[in-house]
Amino acid sequence: MFGRRFFLGVMMFGLLIGTRHSLQAEEITNDSLKQLLEETITTHKHPGGMGVLVLRDREILAQATAGLRDSSKTEQITIDNQFHLGSCTKAMTATLVGLSVQRGEINLDKTLEELLPDWDLHDDFKPVTVKMLLEHRSGLKANTSIFDVLFRTTPEDDAEKIKQRADILKPILKSPPEYPPGEKSAYSNLGYILLGHLLERQSGKAWETLMREQIFEPLEMTSAGFGPPDPGKDVSQPYGHTKNLLGKQTAVIADNPPFLGPAGTVHANLEDWSKFIAVHLGGPNPIGLTQETLDLLHTPGPKRFAAGWIVFEVPDEPIVLFHNGSNTMWYCAVCLVPERGEAVLVTSNVFDQKAVHGVLLKLLSVPIELSP
Repeated sequence: MFGRRFFLGVMMFGLLIGTRHSLQAEEITNDSLKQLLEETITTHKHPGGMGVLVLRDREILAQATAGLRDSSKTEQITIDNQFHLGSCTKAMTATLVGLSVQRGEINLDKTLEELLPDWDLHDDFKPVTVKMLLEHRSGLKANTSIFDVLFRTTPEDDAEKIKQRADILKPILKSPPEYPPGEKSAYSNLGYILLGHLLERQSGKAWETLMREQIFEPLEMTSAGFGPPDPGKDVSQPYGHTKNLLGKQTAVIADNPPFLGPAGTVHANLEDWSKFIAVHLGGPNPIGLTQETLDLLHTPGPKRFAAGWIVFEVPDEPIVLFHNGSNTMWYCAVCLVPERGEAVLVTSNVFDQKAVHGVLLKLLSVPIELSP
């Protein structure tokens, strides 16, 4: 159970070109989305609840929710409820990096040797750049050891949060990498924790504070926060779910440890999440992210990993940006088509990628298929 709470359950899926029926824009209404969710919940025997929001021309076309806040009770999820976004947080951390680049505070080609001169780095980690971290090419393994979590308290202030991330990362960077940096791409939560910490060192502020000041507040994401929505504090919020020993989905309030924040601890309601997604669809935005920086963040390296996104190219169609996220108790996925100002966001308070992907693909205009 502890491992399920700790390891960020992010599944990477290949995208295959294919054809399927998808709803046309004129067919997408709040009512049609709710009906789609209800049908999906029934078909997949989904024990919890789901949410979906569709953007067209960077504006909300329609949104809906359906299903249960707690699989053992009768209260329905509502449109203002919050969902855990898991690794979809990574695009937010990458955006903080992009803003720092715009301000001239950090350079994508800077190496860890230059950025961490006071750390005892393994020689193989010294030439790793910020860009390599963004593209999962750093040689860092996917996750820290479970022993890194034992006996650690939850930090209260910025200084403690920054110190805890440093304490986690230092011994990892002192040891040999998982693979020679730059030789391949391998998805790494640790790489994004390190990116968050590099921003912390540069600013003197914890990643959480930077996120509030530079993303949540300018975009008026008032529902956004860190960790799971807490029904104990707000009885209207949904629970996440995990399987008990009998295989039944049971409501829980749990998450990855806070130090993993830059890799995946943000929660928000659908409308607030869509405000961030709209930034990545281009055009003027309250956080001041330029098109030049967006292009930088959306340009993939090897294996299609960009900065917080996976980029897919379909013949005769515009590019699609994809990411999903889970702490194993929630699941979400989002696809963006920047050229069309289009995005589809789907959330669930149960780890159920088949249900989530089914809804996403029904609504996305580009003919792709997600397959395990």
